[in-house]
Amino acid sequence: PDVEMTVDAAPLKVFIGGEVGTPGAYDLVGDSNALQAIVQAGGFKTSANEKKVIIIRRGPEGTAMMRTANLAQAFRHGDQPDLVPLRRMDVVYVPRSGAANVALFMQQYFRDVLPLPGSFSYAVNGYSVGN
Repeated sequence: PDVEMTVDAAPLKVFIGGEVGTPGAYDLVGDSNALQAIVQAGGFKTSANEKKVIIIRRGPEGTAMMRTANLAQAFRHGDQPDLVPLRRMDVVYVPRSGAANVALFMQQYFRDVLPLPGSFSYAVNGYSVGN
């Protein structure tokens, strides 16, 4: 008798958060890397720090291991991107950029600490804030 077997690889579940379009848990297929996971999660927001993407994974004896990756290189012609291969249950976190942090601080400061009468707006590196 002939026997046929098909083997389906289990999806690679990873968690993607921070400054991406749609944070959440994702099932990736095959060998995936951090940039592919971010693209699947809706890509980088304009407030993202693409140079300091954080990858957290479980190491030996369950200890947490963390590294950063510069994924901004993937968008520059000729640069070799730091494409981190992902493993099951990895966490990919995209932090806010420095300019986005300044804009958020200014927004909170003017709204909560120093409320001004009338309207006021400003822009920092393309991030505009106003009331």
